[in-house]
Amino acid sequence: MRRYRHRHLQVRGGNLSGWALPALVGAAWLVSACTGEINGPAGGGPKGSGGGDTGVAPPRPIEEPAEPSDWFEAVQQADCSAPVSPARTRIRRLSTVQWQNTVTQGLAVALPAVQFPEDGISSDTGFNTDAEVNKVNVLLANAYFDAGEALGASVAAAAMQTYPCLSTTAADPACSAPFLKDYGSRLFRRPLTDEEVTRYGALLSGQAALDTADVAVSTVIRAFLLSPNMVYLTELGASTAGQVALTPFEQAALLSYTIADGPPDATLKQAAEQNALTTSAQRATHAQRLLLTPSARAKYADFWRQYLPLGGLAKATGLAPDLVTAMGTEVERHFDKIVWDEQGTFADLVTAPYTYGDATLSQIYGTLTPNGTGASTLPTGERSGFLTQAGFLFSDDASSVEHKIISRGLAVRARLLCQPPQPPPPNLMPQASDLRPLGDGATPLESYEAFAAAQPGCVACHTGFQPIGLAFEAYDNMGHYRTTYEDGRPIVTSGDLIGAGDATGPYANAVEIAGLIGNSKIGEYCFSRQFAEYALGRHLHAELDACVIRAPSDASAEPSVQQLAVVLSDVEAGSGRFHTP
Repeated sequence: MRRYRHRHLQVRGGNLSGWALPALVGAAWLVSACTGEINGPAGGGPKGSGGGDTGVAPPRPIEEPAEPSDWFEAVQQADCSAPVSPARTRIRRLSTVQWQNTVTQGLAVALPAVQFPEDGISSDTGFNTDAEVNKVNVLLANAYFDAGEALGASVAAAAMQTYPCLSTTAADPACSAPFLKDYGSRLFRRPLTDEEVTRYGALLSGQAALDTADVAVSTVIRAFLLSPNMVYLTELGASTAGQVALTPFEQAALLSYTIADGPPDATLKQAAEQNALTTSAQRATHAQRLLLTPSARAKYADFWRQYLPLGGLAKATGLAPDLVTAMGTEVERHFDKIVWDEQGTFADLVTAPYTYGDATLSQIYGTLTPNGTGASTLPTGERSGFLTQAGFLFSDDASSVEHKIISRGLAVRARLLCQPPQPPPPNLMPQASDLRPLGDGATPLESYEAFAAAQPGCVACHTGFQPIGLAFEAYDNMGHYRTTYEDGRPIVTSGDLIGAGDATGPYANAVEIAGLIGNSKIGEYCFSRQFAEYALGRHLHAELDACVIRAPSDASAEPSVQQLAVVLSDVEAGSGRFHTP
């Protein structure tokens, strides 16, 4: 399979003839990005006011080599002694969370009650942050316009208090320029160019001649909010052909959005203005500071929610609500406590022999007695890390045994080893009975062995994940630990983890699978790759991006989960880009 990397600057939609005129006006600002309306200081100078049209050509595909058959080997063998190879320049849309944080933090206002469409989930990464997927479509353009309408009046009132002259002399550049530079830079994350100040000043002057001052100021605020300079994040540098360096303001934005999903704060803005983000040490100082903000913690929590397949809990029926809540909360607290309180690693997440779940989970785990830290030790040999927590293991009553086994095995293979299986042939019409050739009386292991013998073409794929799922048969649909089935027959959980890099080896049960992966480099690299794809908003190619995947591990023998954002933000903000006009 071949992949293509694009410069993502694209607006998708259907028939526009049915749009109301205001929506068309709003969309026009967004569509104007495709003709180069995004611009900024040229050459990367700290306070340049030149620039203008970036000269961005229509996106065209850049062909990449096929993914290597063994991604882990490709990452291991990469020569990362030289600086990371530059990626392609990009223009990518802010995620909904990033857009909302930019508004609330930049304008110091509450979000309006506007329904935004959900960001799409990428089939490549499994996350909703991928720029390949998230473009501006009709629904989102309308949401932007409605939000601008709702925000315009309140923001205009605050601006007119700060700049009282707007009430009487808004058409005078001496009055309007400070206001435009202030509010424009908050939303564009960089200083406005002289041309932009003139253009937005003309808009303000023209509106002030037609409407009251508050309406004129509100119109300009809405124009800022609808501008592609607000909606998109750029990685263009000077936009000249060949290798380009990011501007200081692009560096500041990438640091801030990669770590905390929001615009640069005053300290980071000042560093950009002083061109003080040129070294890794300078960037790391700001990254460590941003890591301590609530927004960074919220971003990590969002990654964890998307990383784990916990959708089954939403379908839980017949369970006490407090138990369902406790199952979901345990997974969240496990991550939060290990990452933030313990500065833990991926291995800690997978192999921790304790839980931060509350006493409600005693219904599943047996008696839980918290120690002084709030953690409860789990029975030895029965549980290990998040893979054996009830929230991860839960399957609703409608799920078949085979579905449960396959889902668990696929989650481990795809999320923890970055080895999702190839999709089945398009002409394959599988039946549930194919997985139970011996009928309902056989154990799941007996059914799998008979299936493997009868369907050799299928087992070549299933052998990668179904045996892993069988190891988790020690846990029922609720996550209760067991050693026998209801009819008394023993549950066999042993096997061999195959094709798993340095995690390959025999195991006795799911706890040992967690140990193999948790203490392996393939597990560490895979987790870094997953976080990077989420945080950077793109699929990482195992060959071209090997050194990005490896960066946290190369920086530290046992990188903490916290340090993933720090290291990756430095790679993102510090490396150059290659621009093809």
